[in-house]
Amino acid sequence: MAGRIRELKRTGPAIAALAATLALVAAPAEAKPKVSVLGWTTQAGSSSPQVKNKETIEQCFDSGLGQRNLYVVVRGKGIAKGTKVGIGVWGGPPSAGFSEEPSDADVKKGAFKWPSNNSYTTSYGYSFATGPFGPTNIDGEWNAKVLVKGKQAAKGQVTVACA
Repeated sequence: MAGRIRELKRTGPAIAALAATLALVAAPAEAKPKVSVLGWTTQAGSSSPQVKNKETIEQCFDSGLGQRNLYVVVRGKGIAKGTKVGIGVWGGPPSAGFSEEPSDADVKKGAFKWPSNNSYTTSYGYSFATGPFGPTNIDGEWNAKVLVKGKQAAKGQVTVACA
C-alpha cells in the first residue's frame, strides 16, 4: 500500500499536466465570424438589398428632391457585441468623389461597435445631394470591403446603371 501511495505522489503532477492539456484541447474554440455582403440598395434607410452582390442596379430609388443613395447591405454572424467593424465603399464616376479604395487604416477609423451577439444585418453607404441639373450620376462599378478587428472579412461589388 505504501508503495502505491509513493507511485501516485510521483505521477500526480504528470497526470495533472495531462488533464490540463486535455482540458485545453477539449475547450471550444472561439467561433470565426461569418460576414457576407448580401447585396446593394439605393433605397434610403433600407437594410434589404435591392440586388444581390455582383449584380446590376438598373433603377435608382431617388429620395427627396432627387437625392441619390447607395448602400451595401452586410450581414454578420458570430461577431461578439462591441467588436469593431469597419465598412469601406468606393467606386462610381469621378464626380461621385469615391474613386480611390480607402486604406484599411481609414476604414478602421470609421469602424463602429457591432451591436449584437446574434446575427445582425446593416447597411452602409452614401447619400448624394441633388445637383443643379437633377440627381447626381452614380453610375459605374462600386466596391465594398468589410473589416472585423482590422482584418478583411468580406468584399462586394455592384454595377449601377440608372442615370
